[in-house]
Amino acid sequence: MALRRLFNAVFYSEEAAPEWQVGGRYEVLRPVDLVRVDEVEASATLMPEQVALVLAVRAIKDDEGEEVVVGYLADTRSPTWRYGWGQLCGPRGACPVLRAQVRESWDLGGCYRVNGQPVLRTDVDLEAEPLCELDGPREEVLLLELCLVVSEEPRLRGKVRTDRGLIGWLTIELPGAPRLLQPANLLRKETVLRRPLPLPLPPALDLAFPIKEALRSTRRAPVLGAAAYPWDVGGVYRTLEKLQLESVGTLRAGKLVRVEAIRPNESSLRVQLRVESGTLAGRSGWVSLSSQSGALDLRNHLEFQQVAQHSLQLAEPPPGHEAFTARIARDPNDAKGLGLQLETSSLVVDRVLEEGAFTDWNQANPSLAVQRGDKILKVNGLHGNPQLMISEMREKQVIYVRFARGPVSEPQDAGETPVIKRGSLPTRRVADLTAREKFKQRCNSAPAFVEEEDKADETEEEKWKREKKALATPSPIVCQDSKASIRIAEDEPDWKPFYEEGQEERGCPDFRENCREQCREYCQEESVLSFLSCGRRGPSSPIEPAPEPLCR
Repeated sequence: MALRRLFNAVFYSEEAAPEWQVGGRYEVLRPVDLVRVDEVEASATLMPEQVALVLAVRAIKDDEGEEVVVGYLADTRSPTWRYGWGQLCGPRGACPVLRAQVRESWDLGGCYRVNGQPVLRTDVDLEAEPLCELDGPREEVLLLELCLVVSEEPRLRGKVRTDRGLIGWLTIELPGAPRLLQPANLLRKETVLRRPLPLPLPPALDLAFPIKEALRSTRRAPVLGAAAYPWDVGGVYRTLEKLQLESVGTLRAGKLVRVEAIRPNESSLRVQLRVESGTLAGRSGWVSLSSQSGALDLRNHLEFQQVAQHSLQLAEPPPGHEAFTARIARDPNDAKGLGLQLETSSLVVDRVLEEGAFTDWNQANPSLAVQRGDKILKVNGLHGNPQLMISEMREKQVIYVRFARGPVSEPQDAGETPVIKRGSLPTRRVADLTAREKFKQRCNSAPAFVEEEDKADETEEEKWKREKKALATPSPIVCQDSKASIRIAEDEPDWKPFYEEGQEERGCPDFRENCREQCREYCQEESVLSFLSCGRRGPSSPIEPAPEPLCR
């Protein structure tokens, strides 16, 4: 034991001081006293040949002003951890207490399978906004960052990127619970390949084969752009079987290759690969592949670098808008109970039905009830793509929906016929009103038009007919005729919807004799109902604006 300590003291000199990695597991070389912040005396002692998990590393000054490195260490062999701050090495890097990493360490840039259903959150804080729940061992995450969080007990938190491209924080290890990630890094060769013989063999005799449990059947979301093929051009992947590269020869399993080009073929893809490791490094050749063959892994080894260069920004609510997150859980056969309006890049709540998962949420959380007009910012962390957000709401049984409060308006009765009052413009305008403005300039005056109030004694049928007539009747136009007498054109043409035109002669029945060359100027105007059109417009589009009634 003394010779061993002497060897390590000489080996770890000042010039070659070790770098302790957060998330790494190290073998203890000599006793280490662990001290907690709220305690004066040591709470535990790590003995030689035990394994310590490094949760944090700090450089501090000792009583003599010398810099020493301390680490927050934990013995995780039992559910009740022994943990605290301990000195890793003395001044000038002398006499380290830990040696090189051992298995089951967490590697930044590594790819790991998920255990259970951990909650992904936007920040490292345990009370941060939840994004979604990960779906057990079918989900893989790329480890981007590690951090220690201490509340009542220490937790190792990790910033990860999911299969769908979401970035958030989750707990990896904590006392009294199993790990929430499987410790096998799927980007390592020994994790995805198995060799019957440990001896080095020539490529022709190499019998390495992929481990079935480590294979992926679908690719991960690309960092940039769309996923057109199972592999990204420029990405680096690992071979899982022997490949015959044209003009190169046999490439054994386990080598890293870079995809330089992809050409689609009838039943497969022609892929140009450049060898990145081994004796054939630097050589390129073509090979026919398919995603189902399993000869080339679907995990991109450059994803970590790509994410570091192009970090994704999550959507935030507009300034001044109240935002909240609702966790909605339902059975597969139950309805969500939410009516939505589709916008360009978001969803807006149109109504909340009487039954459904969102109604249950409103009853349980009246202060955070979902209301008409609320804007959906994210669904399980997805944002900016309404179709993808709707698909996520349909497929997942547990969803986290981020809302921003919107203007509250009274819902419209589903059976009520929308009415456009006379003199009002349609809510959606297709053409400008230049022709109308020019036409009004030719008129001397325009007397005010006041709509009559609904008669109290009219029947429902009469009211419906009146509203229908108001919907299809253009605004009255005041003009001046040749005798300078003012009158109101009250003629009501028999308008035909565009889908009925063509079954009979096109034209305005009441004004066919007047719809000549002189009306072309006024036919440029958009009518109250945009789907009506003038029959004298000839072979033009059937959804063009309708003309104004002519004045004599």
